[in-house]
Amino acid sequence: MKIKLFKHTFFLLVLLFLLPVLFPEAPVARAQDKPANIRVETTAGNSIEITLPLPAQKNLRLLVTDVLGRNIKDSTIARLTEPGRIAFSLAGYRQGLYFIRIYYQQHVWYNRFLYEPVISKQD
Repeated sequence: MKIKLFKHTFFLLVLLFLLPVLFPEAPVARAQDKPANIRVETTAGNSIEITLPLPAQKNLRLLVTDVLGRNIKDSTIARLTEPGRIAFSLAGYRQGLYFIRIYYQQHVWYNRFLYEPVISKQD
């Protein structure tokens, strides 16, 4: 009985020792390094307004993809007109779910939005 218990204890200790070696953990981003999500609002005029958690920045890259992963919009924004805000038209976009990524240096902000075009009713 003591030998079995010793074998099991020894096996568990070896396993606990080897576990971090066999399965190293991925580096975890600290709270200050992890970028915050962006806020996305669709307006009545078929446009979108994105609010970033940072003041005005230069050379942001805006990437909009659809559910199938196709790039719908990929542009570089040289300078924001209003600090922390990006606005662009959704004219020509189809109804559906879209994903937004904004790249600035080593930071990436991301979010998604559901676009339902506003159709004006004419009487």
